[in-house]
Amino acid sequence: MFNKILLPYDGSSPSNKSFSYAVKFAEGIKDNLQIILLYVVPEIHLPPSYDYGLKLPYVKTAREYLKELYQSMRLNALSMLEHKKKEFETRIGTGGRITFKTQVLYGGRNTADTIMEYANNEGANLIIIGSTGLGGFAKIKALGSISRRVSERAKCPVMIIH
Repeated sequence: MFNKILLPYDGSSPSNKSFSYAVKFAEGIKDNLQIILLYVVPEIHLPPSYDYGLKLPYVKTAREYLKELYQSMRLNALSMLEHKKKEFETRIGTGGRITFKTQVLYGGRNTADTIMEYANNEGANLIIIGSTGLGGFAKIKALGSISRRVSERAKCPVMIIH
């Protein structure tokens, strides 16, 4: 039935709950299963004139800092996903029936679209996602903007975990 599950993960509480649910879900699947742990690096917006192209020999430009920040976020995300992958393997073992893939993508302007595009390209037939993430005002709602948009537009079933 489901053999390729996409699990967007950002370290938030709902994301941890969706991870735990994916562990329980995987225990019940007897056939081959691939689980893809995905982190989407959010875009950081800077005003166009933030550094006015200022170039001093001992000061980095905003673009240079931004590049370093994105690289740091990518490395931290890879480490976090590898840790969750090992936790998954420890909790249920693999026995050759479960394969894992970790992926970090840059989300550009829309994280939900990045998740859906990746799910389509990978042929995911189930997305398990937390109801809200780490972002701002979504915490006061029952459903965050990313999980809502993914559930409305994904081409495969979406399981939203609260």
